[in-house]
Amino acid sequence: MLGKPVDTIVITSDTFDRVPSDRCFGVFLAFVIHGLGCFLPWNLLFHSYEYFVCCKILGDDSDIYRQYFLSFCALAALLAALVSTGIGLFIGFHGDTKRRVIPSIVVLIIMFILQVLFAVFDARDSSGIFLCITILNIVVIGAFIGLYLSSVSGIVAYFPDRYVNAVVIGTSLGILIAICSRIAFKYYSNDPRVTAIYFLVTAVVTLLFCFDIYFAFPYSRLFRFYHTSIKIDILHTIKGRLLNIPYGNVLKQIWLQCFSIWLHYLSTVTLFPSILIQVQSITPNFFHTSLQFVDAVVLINFALFNLVGNFLAGCIKKPYSRWISFLVLIRAIIVLIIFLFVNFEPNSRHNLPVLIHNDYVFMSLIIVFGFTHGYLNSMLQMLTAKSVEPYLSATAAVILQLFIFAGCFFGIIGSFVYQFISTTL
Repeated sequence: MLGKPVDTIVITSDTFDRVPSDRCFGVFLAFVIHGLGCFLPWNLLFHSYEYFVCCKILGDDSDIYRQYFLSFCALAALLAALVSTGIGLFIGFHGDTKRRVIPSIVVLIIMFILQVLFAVFDARDSSGIFLCITILNIVVIGAFIGLYLSSVSGIVAYFPDRYVNAVVIGTSLGILIAICSRIAFKYYSNDPRVTAIYFLVTAVVTLLFCFDIYFAFPYSRLFRFYHTSIKIDILHTIKGRLLNIPYGNVLKQIWLQCFSIWLHYLSTVTLFPSILIQVQSITPNFFHTSLQFVDAVVLINFALFNLVGNFLAGCIKKPYSRWISFLVLIRAIIVLIIFLFVNFEPNSRHNLPVLIHNDYVFMSLIIVFGFTHGYLNSMLQMLTAKSVEPYLSATAAVILQLFIFAGCFFGIIGSFVYQFISTTL
């Protein structure tokens, strides 16, 4: 029944036998859209790096600003996301993340609008100043993306597994859309400035859509059901006392999942995209299309099968135990070793040989790499929220996001180490 949203649902002994239905998958799709809103603007911003490098920064390809611009920005954004998520977790958290969503979206909209306006100005005569201003802007965006994503993860943690997976599906969909958009615009327009403006405006529109979708949540009986029941659970738990969240106890219960998700993102981000986009084709004209080898084999395959892995995890929830951590460890070891022997930096190698001489084998490895990342990522996030007491689910979800950002941060650093190893051993 749609009407004026209320916050009161009478909870009786048979309440959970009468869970409201998710009409037309409305709540599920809303969480997918919020996952999309967290990652699509982030990815569109970083896929605009050619505009920043070519149009705003002077110098040749050996210039440190050009060489490491994307890495500088990614490290700054991830560090800001890590800090903001940690502050949001330990200061004034009390299990409630809903009130942080709208301020985060509003700040992100303002920052992306500023990025669009900033694209008009010519800063090529002051590339160092431009780099500092841009990184400062990206730091703010990274901080509020982190706060937005952790807040949404905290909200959805009270829901069944498939809704937790809906946010993960949305983030993967954002990666796929950003990659496909970049490839399409690369063949549609040779002007990186036009492409960047389209991407930044799309990011603003996406965030505005998420802003509207959030206000529709209270009209859903399913949404009110889960968040009212968790409020009653909290009241019964604290019995009139101030809620003191036992962070140490929560971390003790989910430490294995946290370590696993950190290692999982560390191994993936170390390789993708910075290392794998530099792999060269063994066979000339491997694809008889206008698509480049990296676009067709690496970017699209990873993003697509990462999304497929998310969907499959929602259908087949096995292994739903400590075996997941074992699979994460085995995957990390295998991928970090096997991709040392692909055709990466063939002219800079010393002793490490190229053992994979078949592009179809390499493409198969990318497919498995992307699929396993998506599947294990979904499984870990679904498992973590249900590994603690219901009233602590949001806390567990936000702690997990801390380890995800930390895994990405160290993964970028790991990519430098990986490239050093592959070219000096």
